[in-house]
Amino acid sequence: MKNLNAMLIVALIGLFATGCSKNASKQVKQSKNLPADVKDLGIVELKNNESHKYDLGDGKDCTVTISTTPRPENNLLIDFVIEAKDGDGNLRQIGNPKVSTSPGHAVRVTGDNYGIQLMPKLKTN
Repeated sequence: MKNLNAMLIVALIGLFATGCSKNASKQVKQSKNLPADVKDLGIVELKNNESHKYDLGDGKDCTVTISTTPRPENNLLIDFVIEAKDGDGNLRQIGNPKVSTSPGHAVRVTGDNYGIQLMPKLKTN
């Protein structure tokens, strides 16, 4: 009986480990399957109303600001300001999408000349 219990526990651990590794590989494949024009910023962790600027390449920048909505919703509001250099080298705004999402959900915004994906996370300290 002891051997049967031990074999059952080993089998369950093996199934659990196999299931975890399959899920992890699916997550990697999803991020690798992004269109070429979408920049994945990964996890963006900012304090409430804090901004951070990201280089998107090709003379484009994106400033991301995360803020929260009042309770009971507690959603995250994400403000994107996308700028690109014009022919004179001056930055001009080419997009200003705003997204509302709940914590733990990735977002993607696209426009004519840009695409951005990120996982927002609110810093608590």
